[in-house]
Amino acid sequence: MIDRKVKRSIMIRALAVMLVILAAGLVSTGAIAYWTDSINTTSTVETLDIGIEYEDDQLSLSKASAFLPGEISEFSFKVMNVGSISADIKPVITVISDVPMSVGGSEYKLCDEDGNDVGDEYEAAYFNGEEEVEAQQGTEYDKVIYTRKTYNTLYGSVHKDETLDKDNESGSLINEKQFTCHLMLSEASDNSFMNVTAEVSVDTYAIQHRYSEGAINEMAPGQA
Repeated sequence: MIDRKVKRSIMIRALAVMLVILAAGLVSTGAIAYWTDSINTTSTVETLDIGIEYEDDQLSLSKASAFLPGEISEFSFKVMNVGSISADIKPVITVISDVPMSVGGSEYKLCDEDGNDVGDEYEAAYFNGEEEVEAQQGTEYDKVIYTRKTYNTLYGSVHKDETLDKDNESGSLINEKQFTCHLMLSEASDNSFMNVTAEVSVDTYAIQHRYSEGAINEMAPGQA
């Protein structure tokens, strides 16, 4: 008889990410120029910056220990743009287990509030060590990376235009975005998965919004 009171624990960490993507050639820098009040004319040029921050530096799950199979824990995080450049952001959520999980079996997985698959909202990539593996029933893996399929546009302190910086998803001008996610211990988890610890982390990719159309889709989530 399977003991349903299977205890689980999760260590939570949040990565506060500030990405200024200049070296990769994906971001065009802007310029601020002014004339000085003197007989000689000079100008000063400064690069603009992307400044992505989280509201909190820790993730908080509604249930972070004593998980039972089929139980769901909610967590949320808010991303803010404190820089001058309007930026497109895309969250990436990584779940790493200290023992192998299996697709469709014993595993921690991202879901909606009712426990349903989030495939329409997030793309999942499974890894065993550093090697990506097929998402087939029974495949073993120790890390899964969920990348949000859509992005949000957060306006910057200098780049702030009612037309150019509208967020596609909300249709309005926004400077911060709240994300709510759910983590479930699969109902198929058995006693061999008892006392397994998982780590959940959130990375947020950011790229300059204007003049870089489509570039956010070139980011490699598997390297988060």
